[in-house]
Amino acid sequence: MLYRWRDAYRKDGVAGLGRPLGRPPGVPAAARPNTDSESAAARRIAELERKIGQQSLDLDFLRRAFTRVKELRQKNTGSGATASTERFGA
Repeated sequence: MLYRWRDAYRKDGVAGLGRPLGRPPGVPAAARPNTDSESAAARRIAELERKIGQQSLDLDFLRRAFTRVKELRQKNTGSGATASTERFGA
């Protein structure tokens, strides 16, 4: 890439550096990658991965909470009186 820039500068001066980089001229537009849709797809993938991560955290929290509730209910077998429990999150 540096050699291309050097050659373009030697040939056309600063104006030679203004050409877009990427595929050389003459390549049909259909052969060029569609970077807008690719970047939109990459953003969408990143957004979905964040959502999956958040849902995993939520599920983990709920599993631990349900396990704790189940344990507290199992301890609550006795005379029929209401058992005192710790405040949730304390």
